[in-house]
Amino acid sequence: MLRRIQNPRIEPVSADELAVYLRLDPETQGEEQNLLALLLTAAREFAEEYTGRSLITQKWRYDVQNAYGVHLRDLPRPPVQTVEERTADYIVYTAGYGDVPESVPAPIRNAIMQYAAFLYENRGDINAEPPQAVLDLLKPYVVRKL
Repeated sequence: MLRRIQNPRIEPVSADELAVYLRLDPETQGEEQNLLALLLTAAREFAEEYTGRSLITQKWRYDVQNAYGVHLRDLPRPPVQTVEERTADYIVYTAGYGDVPESVPAPIRNAIMQYAAFLYENRGDINAEPPQAVLDLLKPYVVRKL
């Protein structure tokens, strides 16, 4: 079982960047900041689920039998930065591209921005599928299972 025990401290794309991308009127940007932040978190979580990766630094606990036999490359949600603790039953590790938005590959950041914009423009449409362009940007980063 995999459990996130520390969330990312920032998002790969800021609400200000998304507001510029959306061409929001500077006078209304402040009113929309909370919504934009929520949409960016949703877009990042979608990108992480779709790719199977951790984007911004976060901490995980992986409960598994014989954790000593698990190689770092086989841990879920790469890229793995460090292993903090390893017992026979679990591994605690830090994963993600880094602590700053710029450490996340540009195509992934672009996909997050596009998906957050899509969510903004399609508020209330619960049946809306992610745009193909978003999926195409994320596809090269999908973790392949052997």
